[in-house]
Amino acid sequence: MSRPSALVLVGISGVLLAIVVGLQLLPGALYMTRHEGDAFHLLDILGRIQLGQRLHHEIATPIGGLAFWPFLPLLEAGLGAGRAFVLGQAAVGILILVPSLWVAMTRLEPGSAIAFVVLQAIMVTALAYGGDLAHVSVSMHYNRWAWALASVAVLIVCLPGRATRSDVDGVILGLVGAALLVLKATYAVALGPALLMVAIVVRKWVLICWGAAGFGLGVVLVTLLLGPAYWPAYFGDLWTVAATSVRPFPGLPLPDILTAPSHVAATALLLAAIVVLRRSGASHLGLALFLLAPAFFYITWQNFGNDPLWLAPVALLLIGQRTSVSRMMALAMMIVVAPPVVTMATSTLRHLGSAPADYSAIVPQVPMPRGGFEGTIPRAFTVNGLAAMDGPDGGIPPGGVDRPHARDFAGENVPECQVASGYTAWMLEIERGLAQAEISREDGIFVADVLSAIWLYGRRAPLIGGAPWYYGGLPGLEDADYVLVPLCPIQQVARSAALDALEERRLPLRKVAETKLFRLYDITP
Repeated sequence: MSRPSALVLVGISGVLLAIVVGLQLLPGALYMTRHEGDAFHLLDILGRIQLGQRLHHEIATPIGGLAFWPFLPLLEAGLGAGRAFVLGQAAVGILILVPSLWVAMTRLEPGSAIAFVVLQAIMVTALAYGGDLAHVSVSMHYNRWAWALASVAVLIVCLPGRATRSDVDGVILGLVGAALLVLKATYAVALGPALLMVAIVVRKWVLICWGAAGFGLGVVLVTLLLGPAYWPAYFGDLWTVAATSVRPFPGLPLPDILTAPSHVAATALLLAAIVVLRRSGASHLGLALFLLAPAFFYITWQNFGNDPLWLAPVALLLIGQRTSVSRMMALAMMIVVAPPVVTMATSTLRHLGSAPADYSAIVPQVPMPRGGFEGTIPRAFTVNGLAAMDGPDGGIPPGGVDRPHARDFAGENVPECQVASGYTAWMLEIERGLAQAEISREDGIFVADVLSAIWLYGRRAPLIGGAPWYYGGLPGLEDADYVLVPLCPIQQVARSAALDALEERRLPLRKVAETKLFRLYDITP
């Protein structure tokens, strides 16, 4: 097997990274066409950190700090959120390309090595999470980063190195595992045990020992930087999400991840690859894929969009077998995974063609540095909703179907409806209502909805311990003076769960304001 040129790989990846980042910076701001809710979530967390709140201590979230830390120095330097996002991704891209280049040079043929580093650069710096629809968004950037890191780990464990030292491989593997843990724990929890079993089966004892040392080093570094209290706080947030009924999974049910028409091809190809490898003399690799399959499916199930991006590293494993059957299967895998990869690869060009006149800042009330997050004007200011039409308010006789979100709260009916677009206009109007009710900006407001970014619009004090994305319970309620109940929330299931939790707490609620959009209750004794 010929060895890829280190100079060529570094040159290609470096030039590609520079071109992509340069093109992304040219428009001046970040012009999004979808997933404004995820943008609010990101701005909410970054804003809270800048105010001095700490992740998992005063900010409840299951997403690890590595998803946010790269952007903070850039924001502190005065850059707008859009530019900070692009340059923060570039910094992460450089860090991830270092182990990616090591894997490419020590385990892959020249063609596969080039494909791998190009894919890694695209995945880390894209302006779309994947999917099969053309769009630009900041949604779930941490999932892309995690897949890139996971690909490095899978290739290190499953492919033999080319006269390489297991100590270097192990330290890289361990540091990648630690990075996944503080980025999105789903990947570490799912892949860690599977990769350990693979390493044990093929008796890579030196790799395991050095991997444990590298992982320990990563954990120690995080502990030294953030303190030992970081870990119980982080694991507490993870446990809250694992135990919630609000969002046990963000997309398709697990059986559909395996057998739905959109996913059955990936499942069939993986199972076929396992069989072919077991019968073609590469039984160790077939066993590795068999052990990794549950982790691949679990991560796909837990990620919105359910893109089977694990097909990319698996295809590289198959190409390396140099048989016609394995390479045909690798080609088929690349075809199946092409839609999300193409969406990511073309997102930069799509963003470059944005017309600024068609966009507006998604948080227009708050003075922010230039170059922020911009959303399309129709999506930001055209407020559409979904409402129940059968029943006394809809004019259509009830059909006898149980409506899970039809309910009363504090002695009054809560309408069953949900906002579908126009989040910016909706939050602006809620802030106007709060201002008219003369609610102090220093008072804490618990929002019974999936997002609580309303504080950004009035430069209000965010709740200490609040959840920028609601998963259950009453996070931050101890710091709240009021409860805001949207009459038409962004997510009905989140509002219902929050209202259930409030009723269980039996707080002394007193309604102090009401508009067409919300009811506000005083909870101070």
